[in-house]
Amino acid sequence: PAGTSSNKSGSASPDACQPCDTNFYKPTEGAGNCIPCPFPLGAGEHSESCIACRGGFYLNADATAAPSWEDMRNQPDAFCLDCPLNGSCPFPTTLAALVVPLHYWRDSNRTA
Repeated sequence: PAGTSSNKSGSASPDACQPCDTNFYKPTEGAGNCIPCPFPLGAGEHSESCIACRGGFYLNADATAAPSWEDMRNQPDAFCLDCPLNGSCPFPTTLAALVVPLHYWRDSNRTA
């Protein structure tokens, strides 16, 4: 299935397919290897696309107008920004979910 890697074409064995590792993806079914996500995009295990930013980065997009996979793949640096100083950006962090330490503040969940 998509999100898995196998070099054994046509195998019916469930052991023939292995989930893609973190930060790798495979959009199609069939034999073949998982593909690394374009930096700084990331993906969890068993992913069919890279639709989030790796740890240490946050997705700078409005949740109501989320970017397409095509836009993110073509311009990953436009969507995945470095986590701010003293911020916490585990995978997958969005601008709205960006974590700041105690005694720090943000104007809103739309600001870094």
